[in-house]
Amino acid sequence: VSIIQKNAFIDCINIDSLYWNTNITPFNITQYCKNNLKFAYIGNKVNEIAGASFMNCAKLTYVNVSKNVNTIANDAFQGCTNIDTLYWNSNYSPYDVTKYCSSNLKVVYLGESITSLGKDAFRNCKNLQSIIIPEGVIDIGDNAFDGCNDMANISFPRTLIHIGFNSFNETKWFNSQPEGIIYAGPVAYKYKGTVSPDSEIVIKDGTRIISDSLFM
Repeated sequence: VSIIQKNAFIDCINIDSLYWNTNITPFNITQYCKNNLKFAYIGNKVNEIAGASFMNCAKLTYVNVSKNVNTIANDAFQGCTNIDTLYWNSNYSPYDVTKYCSSNLKVVYLGESITSLGKDAFRNCKNLQSIIIPEGVIDIGDNAFDGCNDMANISFPRTLIHIGFNSFNETKWFNSQPEGIIYAGPVAYKYKGTVSPDSEIVIKDGTRIISDSLFM
């Protein structure tokens, strides 16, 4: 499919699930069913989620994004404030989805093909309580979970080699850590507390990476 005429789905207001597998915008479908669409599945043939694709689909609660998506238009999910479950299998940052639903997102599944979580990925998603970061992920971008206030449980992969600045600030997980070096899997991530000039810093056995933000 390369073209959908404006009025092709004009009376299809009760569509509640949409599987989309082409790079053109589905807006000429979703503009008519936006008050009923609840589930959106983005297939493996999609590289770009185009502008206004799901704009104002206020009842959308579940989004599944495949591994080949590498671009999401800024307004593709504008107004989709009620997404509470997200299955993410792309290395592209989900921020252009999560920035609109940060107050309601509760469940995130990260796919096994992911190697990177981009900048701001889940920033300020205050109701996320836990996350399993799968094996194969090597990089977590700046501010990826910053402001996820309820996030208490995080499972880190052994493959992790880089964590960006402020990636876990203001999370329950970070706030519950004792003073000293905080470890995120094999990474010595951040020092909590005050380092005096005569402090002795001991890196525990098994640490593979010392983060560039360890003392920042």
